[in-house]
Order: sequence, then structure tokens, then C-alpha cells
Amino acid sequence: MGFPVRARCVGAEDIVEEAAVVSLRLENTGRRDISSAQFDQGDPLHIVLGLPVVELVSMAAEPPGALGLRPGSWDNDGMTIRPGRLGAGEAITYTLLVDGDPSFYRLTHALIDVRVKEKFPPKTDD
Repeated sequence: MGFPVRARCVGAEDIVEEAAVVSLRLENTGRRDISSAQFDQGDPLHIVLGLPVVELVSMAAEPPGALGLRPGSWDNDGMTIRPGRLGAGEAITYTLLVDGDPSFYRLTHALIDVRVKEKFPPKTDD
């Protein structure tokens, strides 16, 4: 169970009823870069959490300059990650403040010629 916290977002104060922090790590363990051209028709990655993303708390890359995959938008259901480059051996971790218990997630994408392996099996609401 979360705890009430007052969060300031875009100049307005919102009450976050069940604050939780979610970390999402994307890493390219392959030998080739993933380029923005491999995002079919420019479609972003979609991270569905089934609860509101209040704020992107931080974004960190390994190596530090490898910030090619920028967050797009976030809403009451999750977030998107815009097309960009993720080099071979690079990783990006997004830390999100969410409102609710992150009991499930799903990653959807339209990447071309990229095999996506999830480190942890997706949690679903089924």
C-alpha cells in the first residue's frame, strides 16, 4: 500500500494517493545498434502500467552520454518512449512516480528486425 504525498506537477499541486516508484530499464544486449529507422512508421514504444504516471523522476544512461531514447508522453495508463537510437551495449533507466500499485505492465512496440526479450515476464491484469 502506498502513502499520500503532495506532488507539484507543471505548476499545479496534485495529491498522489498511493505513491510508488517504478524503474524501467531498456538495454541493447545485441551486437548492433537499434536505430530510429527501426521504429515502424515512427511509432513509439508503449509502456502500459494501467495507472497514472505522475512524473518522470529521472533518466540515466550507461554509458552516461547514451540518451538516444527520450520519453514521449505519460498519462493515466503509462508512458511512451519516442523513436531514437540505442547503441549496442547501451542501457537507459527511467524512474517514474506513479499513483497506485504497479501490479501489472505490458510493453508494446513495432520495432523492425529487433528481437525483444523481457527480463521479467510481463505482469498482466488477467
